[in-house]
Amino acid sequence: EIFIEVLPLPVVGIAEDTIICLGESVQLNFASDNMSAYTWTSDDPNFTDINNPEPVVTPAQTSTYTLSASNGICNDIEASVLVEVIGSVSLDIVGPTGLVCSGDEISLVANVTGGSSEDSFNWTVENGTDTFTGDSIIVAPEETTTYVLNYTSAGGCETITDSYTVTVEEGVDITGIEVSNLDGSDDQFLLGHNIQLTAIYNTAITEGLTFSWYLDTTLITSGVGLATIETQILQDGNLNYSVVIETPTGCSETLNTIINVLLPMFGVPNIFTPNGDEMNDFFNITPEESMPLLEVMEFKVYNRWGQLVYDNDTPDTGWDGTFNGKPQPIEVYFYSIKIAYLGGESAGEFQGNVTLAR
Repeated sequence: EIFIEVLPLPVVGIAEDTIICLGESVQLNFASDNMSAYTWTSDDPNFTDINNPEPVVTPAQTSTYTLSASNGICNDIEASVLVEVIGSVSLDIVGPTGLVCSGDEISLVANVTGGSSEDSFNWTVENGTDTFTGDSIIVAPEETTTYVLNYTSAGGCETITDSYTVTVEEGVDITGIEVSNLDGSDDQFLLGHNIQLTAIYNTAITEGLTFSWYLDTTLITSGVGLATIETQILQDGNLNYSVVIETPTGCSETLNTIINVLLPMFGVPNIFTPNGDEMNDFFNITPEESMPLLEVMEFKVYNRWGQLVYDNDTPDTGWDGTFNGKPQPIEVYFYSIKIAYLGGESAGEFQGNVTLAR
């Protein structure tokens, strides 16, 4: 017969990694046997109980304890325990040091010395209901706000309450853009009209405001104090004017307004009376309103014999009913008129008859 003796493995009940407060104690192993040798090594400079199967330690710093258990026959059993020691903790909240703009995102960071990865950070808004967690938070206050941090170190060793006030610049509140027509009614805007744009706003800032005015995305003008500007309408359709008001701190607010711009309407009379009574003395196109962006490209008048008697000689007034300085007879004349907008785009071509009467 052959007898084989089977030896049991060394008995080990190693503790889990743990966090303790400075001055607290922890047991490293909870099970052992009399047949095995237990040997400990550690980076704890004060640890000397290296052959105790179930030592209790009170480390002054975070330390790792490694156990080797052997019965002299079987493979050694090795295990380790990390004991994280939470000592004295200091906390400092870092955030913006000057004024911030309303609604801008900013970060608040809690810098902790002596803490651990298991620390707890709970933020609240003073006199508010918003809550945040984590050592770093992103906030976007619309007014001056105080954020309160309740910090608890791992294991509940230390609790610190601190706060940080974010000062928000009052800024500018733009309530509207007033558009005034300098060449006509405020109810109708025509190509070529000059308009006045005025920003309506509220602020406690008394100086240093910069106004930037845009037509769509094109800058019209920019400068300090330009709450009102004048500009000429150079295109028709729906025009989007906007103003950006920037404070000395760099905070800005934007507002826009849209106006509908029409093309000017004009016609050609069918009779005129050049008799010197200052009423209907000239034959010319008749615009709906002033037309500074219209240019007469061609204005010809012929008598019934096909003779050219007027060739845009006086564009500002039109034909006065004379040819070579002599009054022309009462009769029907033929005209040909071509009008364009500045830039060359045609605004219309007109041909027809006009009666000269006296």
